[in-house]
Amino acid sequence: MSLFLQVNSYGDIIKNHTKGYCVWYDQCTTGYKPKNCLYNGPAKNLTNPKGVQILNNLCPELRDQPTCCSTKQLQSLDNNLQTLIQLTGRCPACWNNMRRLYCQLTCSQDQSLFLDPTVVYPFTPSPSIKQYILEVQYFVSPQFKQGLFDSCKDVTFPGSSEKVLSVLCGTSADRCTPDKLLRFMGNTDNIFTSCTIQYPDHLIPNLSWMNQTVFKCNKPFIDPQTNRTASVCSCQDCAASCPVRKERLTIKSTHPSPAGYHRYADEKWIPFGPIFHLELLNQALELQTAISTMKVLFENSTITLEDICQNSTDHLPFAPPVTERCEIQSVFQYFQNNKTRLNKCLTSLGLNCSYGHKFDFKFADFHDHLLFCMRYPASPFEEMLQEPCIAAFGGAVLPGDVLAGFPSPVYHNATSLEITFLVKNFLKDSKMAKVIAWEKSFQLFMEDYVKNPLHANLTITYSTPEMSKDFLYV
Repeated sequence: MSLFLQVNSYGDIIKNHTKGYCVWYDQCTTGYKPKNCLYNGPAKNLTNPKGVQILNNLCPELRDQPTCCSTKQLQSLDNNLQTLIQLTGRCPACWNNMRRLYCQLTCSQDQSLFLDPTVVYPFTPSPSIKQYILEVQYFVSPQFKQGLFDSCKDVTFPGSSEKVLSVLCGTSADRCTPDKLLRFMGNTDNIFTSCTIQYPDHLIPNLSWMNQTVFKCNKPFIDPQTNRTASVCSCQDCAASCPVRKERLTIKSTHPSPAGYHRYADEKWIPFGPIFHLELLNQALELQTAISTMKVLFENSTITLEDICQNSTDHLPFAPPVTERCEIQSVFQYFQNNKTRLNKCLTSLGLNCSYGHKFDFKFADFHDHLLFCMRYPASPFEEMLQEPCIAAFGGAVLPGDVLAGFPSPVYHNATSLEITFLVKNFLKDSKMAKVIAWEKSFQLFMEDYVKNPLHANLTITYSTPEMSKDFLYV
């Protein structure tokens, strides 16, 4: 018998992409990698005690609800995931994200909302042969794809430095990406699937993303399988769990004088700490930028902070597009480290203060933006200056972490700025050598900077983990 396949556009195979509906149920073939039967009907109650036991143990999020999987399918899922737990089990977040990916795929009662079969056999149903699925599109959200990848990318084989992605991705771990990982795992050439699984980047009409919560490898969480707090993954299996090295600056005005402004709405004087003179802020931002872009010679090439910095993974869902990779803790993150935004000034008509109408008046500047962002550091938009508060790396910066010398919680009365560059603490000596080289160059740069008489208006302390003590220049 020859096998004829037909690839169908959306809507040819599945009619009901509806909550509570399935795209498959039970298995229509036997032997190695049995195929799932096409079924576009309501999810069914699982009554077989063996099936209920597997579902509750393997997919506890789906317990006590109808499913789109039979006991046979659950047994196949359980067998297939044994290899995955051996590879990823040492990192609970990675294992749980993998497990949830396949539990939702196989059994979710809302399966038809994010699955669309594209190839079945035979194409025309007959009384003697049930249709089964050979290829399916699985609409997994970009956030889940990235989160799954991030939780697993550093996991290594027990007793080895080789990463498990070298097996799961079908390529070397350093070349693996979220798309390559899922593409390989969705290929029938491996053991994880009985049909080809495509992971589209764009939705089609009437479907939605599978967007389960993603567990992070460096954050504790309640493990659904044990109902206990899962430990964070080790530094070896999760770079984000490694201790972070901090390169820190504390900046004060050498000759402090009162700062502040008359609030434009009612002319009330709002006092600010002596570091909040605009010329001092500009000077401090220029220093931060010079450090973050500093090029350092290392083994016949150059490196910058981006090669060694800690990358934030806590991107707020409503954050503007991330413009910087490195997590720099600084008050200038309220302006996304942008000098133009720091110096922005608007009139009551929304014009630049330099070009305001003669009947117009100054309405908002950095003072207003700081006061708002110190209260709402995760805000995506501040109305007066019309700029976001969210940091350039996509997260929120707390004022208590970037300011000092203030009577809590009056942050705008701070006397000094604190700028912290977060750097990875690599396990491998080859990577750590880059960090040491950068830190030594940072120290030399700062030694020259504070000795320059042009910078005498600032009092700066700076430190790195490589320094035996803080250096002070007055």
